[in-house]
Amino acid sequence: MQSNPATAPRPAAPRAAFARPSLAKIHARALYRFVPPVAFDDDGYPCEDSSMPTAGFNHEDVRIDMRQAIKTRLSHRDGVIVAGNVPVLFEEGNPRAAVVPDLFVAFCPLPPAARRRSFRVWENAVPALVAEVLSHDNWRNDVWYKRHLYQDLGIGEYWILDPEGYWEKPITGFSLGADGVYREIAESPGGGRRSGVLDLEFVLQEEEFRLRDARTGETLTTHSEAVDAQQAAEAACAAAEAARDAAQGRYEAAQTEIAELRERLRAVGET
Repeated sequence: MQSNPATAPRPAAPRAAFARPSLAKIHARALYRFVPPVAFDDDGYPCEDSSMPTAGFNHEDVRIDMRQAIKTRLSHRDGVIVAGNVPVLFEEGNPRAAVVPDLFVAFCPLPPAARRRSFRVWENAVPALVAEVLSHDNWRNDVWYKRHLYQDLGIGEYWILDPEGYWEKPITGFSLGADGVYREIAESPGGGRRSGVLDLEFVLQEEEFRLRDARTGETLTTHSEAVDAQQAAEAACAAAEAARDAAQGRYEAAQTEIAELRERLRAVGET
């Protein structure tokens, strides 16, 4: 990791003109500010810093559970990237044009290994969905400034998840209209809010953020539940193996005892 930005390779010079004004300038307050020491890739773009991650347990639990549930849900599809805490770079030649969502979903092939430390919109695709989990040090930025940046980037859906009560609702979703403007996603009759990108509903059940199948109503398993289920399955398997070994031991002991009795009977018959 290079700790001094001055020693990092310089990125390629920006193109003579962008097709539109620099979004990095328009939405400067929404940009991620990397905290030294910062790591840079071979092209001079930042890809990691000392602050990832810095949020509390609730923030990380929600982020990981959502990411794993969506990743599992979409695992049957090719060309899907589900990631988080990865710099999303959106202007070629401008290393400052970076934002680091808690979660994003993009429909495009996985980049080569050398390109996986960041996500370059101009090489891959504009994410179809972004979600931010509010925490004490960034919730205002997530609620106000990032929303407008994501809208201008053309990201189809923006979700705000609030486990600590900083915002007016625990779950808020925005969908990009044909006019390029975000509109809030209404609550469904079942109490969730449906993502058209995922065909899933974001719901709050017993103070836990969950994802629910919009068609069947089935609640998806969280990462922690999957871990618990795996551990329980492994324990049951170990117990079954132990019981099998014990039964095998009893069988072998019985066979030995039968062989000894037969030998005694043979000896008695000979006498």
